[in-house]
Amino acid sequence: MTRYDAPDDCRYALTGNQDVALFCILRTVNSEYDTTNFSVISSALSEHTVSLSILCNDQIMARSSLESKSFVHLTRLRELSLEYCKFAKFNHEMLYGLTDLRNLTLRTHNINWPALSLQIDAETFLYVKNLERLDLSQNNMWSLPENLFCSLTALTFLNISGNRLQDVNDLGFRDKSLPGGKDEATSAPTSLPSPAIVPKVPSCNLDLESLDVSFNHFILLPANGFGTLKRLRHLKISDNEISMVADRALGGLKNLQILDMSSNKIVALPSDLFRDPAQAIQEVYLHNNSISVLAPGLFANLEQLQALDLGVIQLTSTWINRNTFAGLIRLVLLNLSNNRITKLEPEIFFGSVHSANSQFTLQST
Repeated sequence: MTRYDAPDDCRYALTGNQDVALFCILRTVNSEYDTTNFSVISSALSEHTVSLSILCNDQIMARSSLESKSFVHLTRLRELSLEYCKFAKFNHEMLYGLTDLRNLTLRTHNINWPALSLQIDAETFLYVKNLERLDLSQNNMWSLPENLFCSLTALTFLNISGNRLQDVNDLGFRDKSLPGGKDEATSAPTSLPSPAIVPKVPSCNLDLESLDVSFNHFILLPANGFGTLKRLRHLKISDNEISMVADRALGGLKNLQILDMSSNKIVALPSDLFRDPAQAIQEVYLHNNSISVLAPGLFANLEQLQALDLGVIQLTSTWINRNTFAGLIRLVLLNLSNNRITKLEPEIFFGSVHSANSQFTLQST
């Protein structure tokens, strides 16, 4: 078995075909307490290292920083994880040379140190265009540079949960070409600029399949806010402060299968919310909101829907009738618990709630 000399505070594991996963537990990275030089990783080890995980001490509130080209010698690196290192800034030079990187996790947990917010350079991902998975959760970020993710054409998974983002449009996924997609401020200009000087807005049509933006501070879901993500299958936007949902909030998401908008402040949903994903949607989670009124036809004829969670939304019997769940021929899980429902007529479930393996929960409060 091949043996390598790992740097102090690091250990390695063989993952097959002489590939190496390197794990380093540090106090900080280049802070007032430590000087960190990743070039001490031997050439023999660096040539085989495909995964590097760096875990800083979560009890030390000292700013960490990465030097430019810190990992340039790790040419085969496919996975990089930086956890609990209190970075204030991150730019593209820090990832220079990692052209084969597929999975990047950067979680500073600055959320535990409110005074420190991670700022990401607009060209941060310039040298890692082959990324497939990106985790930027728990970084206390207030905003993102425009079109930050547009160069990541191979990206399928993105996690930006646990930050302080307030505007869905800042994510850069809004499709203004769809109906209702233009900003009101620019929808009817008083004068048009010459065609020769109209600035081109970069396309951000990513192939994302999973997007997690939970635990932020969004208050509004705008029309077509995720409309450029044509292949999106899983959207998690729970635990925000959303109170308003635009008519075409899911515009363009024709492949969406799982939607989680639980634990928000939503009071109403537009009747055509599921217009675009109607043929694909399989699971909808809306529990812990204030949706006392269900718009007519909101869930009607969602033939692929298997799970519908409407628990703890202050729903009353008044807004549930035989048309509410009409056409839900594949529904096997329906949660109406902890609402204000006092009576349900049997015909409400005629033609819905698949009987073979159904799970129906009703508990009034």
